[in-house]
Amino acid sequence: MRKYLKYNIIGLAILAMAIVSCDTASVDPESIVEPDASYPTVTFTAVDATVVEGQTAVVATITLNKPITKSLTFTPVFTGGTADEHSYIIEPTTIPAYETTAEVIITGVLDNIPESTENVTGTWTITSLAEKYLVQPGT
Repeated sequence: MRKYLKYNIIGLAILAMAIVSCDTASVDPESIVEPDASYPTVTFTAVDATVVEGQTAVVATITLNKPITKSLTFTPVFTGGTADEHSYIIEPTTIPAYETTAEVIITGVLDNIPESTENVTGTWTITSLAEKYLVQPGT
């Protein structure tokens, strides 16, 4: 009987130490995923050009500073301007695997409606969550 009492006391002491040692939690203030300098950086060649409806198109370029093994799809996000969404065509653009550039073609739609000069402003985003982690954040 004494033997069991001795083991119970030792067991309670170990349990008490385990509970006390877990009393305070420490939090690492660093982010979970640290950006790696080896990840590629994306740059976009901005376009400041005139497109005549139905006649011309403007070509811009999205560039990676080094190729990667997966393709990346960039989707336009329009943030402003005087043109409505029916006045121009800008499609999502993909940089294929092992390539570093893709062309973005911006075309004015010929709608036969007399209009004054219009403009479009926007950005490009990677919509796939898996693809977002393939490049440097903030580029």
